[in-house]
Amino acid sequence: MAVTATTELEAVNNILYALNEAPVTALGSNQSVLSNRVQAVLTQVSREVQLQGWAFNLDFPVTLTESGGEIPVPADSLWVKVSSGGSNGLVVGTSFVGNEHIIERARKLFKRGTQSYAFDTGETVENVLVCRALDFADLPEVAKTLIYLKALRRISATVKPNAQRDASLRADELRAHGDLLEQEGLQDSLTIFDNYDAYQSIDRGNPGTEGPSWR
Repeated sequence: MAVTATTELEAVNNILYALNEAPVTALGSNQSVLSNRVQAVLTQVSREVQLQGWAFNLDFPVTLTESGGEIPVPADSLWVKVSSGGSNGLVVGTSFVGNEHIIERARKLFKRGTQSYAFDTGETVENVLVCRALDFADLPEVAKTLIYLKALRRISATVKPNAQRDASLRADELRAHGDLLEQEGLQDSLTIFDNYDAYQSIDRGNPGTEGPSWR
């Protein structure tokens, strides 16, 4: 049998198998209550993992453009960080463009200083870091594994609690998290990581160093 990437249906069925429940042939509202619950938990965990921002779901630089007097953020974005220019190049995360401190609010760019969403016709904001929400099918396999294990442990604890299984799943989850971090370290070809200032905005932090720890 050919080895292929894990589908969302397979992930849901793997969780059902682990709970000694019957698999389903499709996903959707017409399936069992438990399979729908498993899919919902899988989706929520996927969102939580992707919120941390990884090489596979970060886009930089992105230019956002005014529409109807405002600048909406991309529909598939989980968050955005506006950048500013400086003598040393881009400084991602400072969120200043000129004298304006620009942040995301209500799915639009917001000028904090003037408390306004208003932008001039045709105005753009460049060098935006965008964290995108990807469908399960578009995720790398190492991320799917972590998401599957997290979802399995979460739903197992509520549907069929088992202390021994929970401990085993925690260990598996830690290994999967380490695998994802290792793969993240190999993604050194992305432009964002070639720019030190840009990299600092998503630096996870290391023992003995300063900086935010995103995980």
